[in-house]
Amino acid sequence: MTIYKYRVREGYIYGAFGQFKSGDIVELDESTAVHNLDKLELAEIPQPPPPPTPVVPPVETDEINSDETGVEEPIASRRTSTRKPKAGD
Repeated sequence: MTIYKYRVREGYIYGAFGQFKSGDIVELDESTAVHNLDKLELAEIPQPPPPPTPVVPPVETDEINSDETGVEEPIASRRTSTRKPKAGD
């Protein structure tokens, strides 16, 4: 159910107790307002909600390693030694 803003037309009053005078703004759903359009005029066309902002997960960064070449790369991408430990190491 969408709520719209309606303005009471010039020269009219609106409400169960006549509490809204000419120029007052009332918020009504369309099914209620349709029966009172002789006294009300659409004051504001509702804007559609903005599209949801995509959630981008944060990128985890490891410590940065800089070798002799000056090229930095994350620690996770460094190669590790494949040498098998000798007895006594």
